Amino acid sequence: MKQCFVVTTTKRLDSLLASLLNLSRVKVVKLIMNGQIKVNEKLTFKNSLIVAKDDVIKVEIHDETTSDFITSVEPYNLKLEVLFEDKDLMVINKPSGLLTHPTTFNEKASLLAACIFHNNKNPVYLVHRLDRDTSGAIVVCKNQASLLNLQNQLQNRTLKRYYVALVHFPFNALTGSINAPLARVNNNKVMFKIAQTAKAKQAITKFKVINQNEKAALISLELLTGRTHQIRVHLKFIQHPVYNDPLYGIKSEKKDSYGQFLHANRICFIHPTLNKPMDFHAPLEPKFSTKLKSLNLSLTDPLHVLFK
Repeated sequence: MKQCFVVTTTKRLDSLLASLLNLSRVKVVKLIMNGQIKVNEKLTFKNSLIVAKDDVIKVEIHDETTSDFITSVEPYNLKLEVLFEDKDLMVINKPSGLLTHPTTFNEKASLLAACIFHNNKNPVYLVHRLDRDTSGAIVVCKNQASLLNLQNQLQNRTLKRYYVALVHFPFNALTGSINAPLARVNNNKVMFKIAQTAKAKQAITKFKVINQNEKAALISLELLTGRTHQIRVHLKFIQHPVYNDPLYGIKSEKKDSYGQFLHANRICFIHPTLNKPMDFHAPLEPKFSTKLKSLNLSLTDPLHVLFK
């Protein structure tokens, strides 16, 4: 199997190939280490290589090793809440509890598998990801040209993502910005922490209080960077952890199977082929709304009105 890509934006080689090939970073690194990736006609063995606009990447996966690297995601028949769809992309309201992409355990049920089924079993590509228990708007492309365009927008911050979170304790300041770099917790493959180390990555989150009382607050958030678990770690850092968060929440809190009350409620971007602004709002899940009411934090206006 041979594929060739022209880079449209500066990015790490392993991260870019993971998106283009729908592979995990682990499998992409194996391809690179096995000498199956060329950049501008030169073999590279550096997965952290930064590729730039107009660089040419060639991928060659030998027939006898294809199965070692490409574990195809099988289509999975699952009803999707489609907010928008055309020949280039889909915007989906992902439910809480659904993986965006299969893990190394190759789970059958995932958003990616469901989108492949929905797309007449043709390939689709994830522009970004949401944690399993984070619900809300996510963009899925039907071709690699649209994927590269939207990933370029993501890097240049013309693709904007907004969230709502239910958090513990009221705020003093009703608006603010959290600028705190993130790194993995030592000897932990899952969790992240605030860190001032060479490996820490810049992370910036803006927030605004929508409603609050003496126990809790409903806040809106905008991601200015897109690090794994960014919102959840940042909110723990400022001592307003997300309700029901199994990793970063209050340990004494009695939690249920729903997961963290975090929802990607809005996404905005320029359509990759129509070149016009797109703006989508994803409704809250019923359980999220019920939780708000139980804490006397019912919305006075629908989210799409609040976020105009």
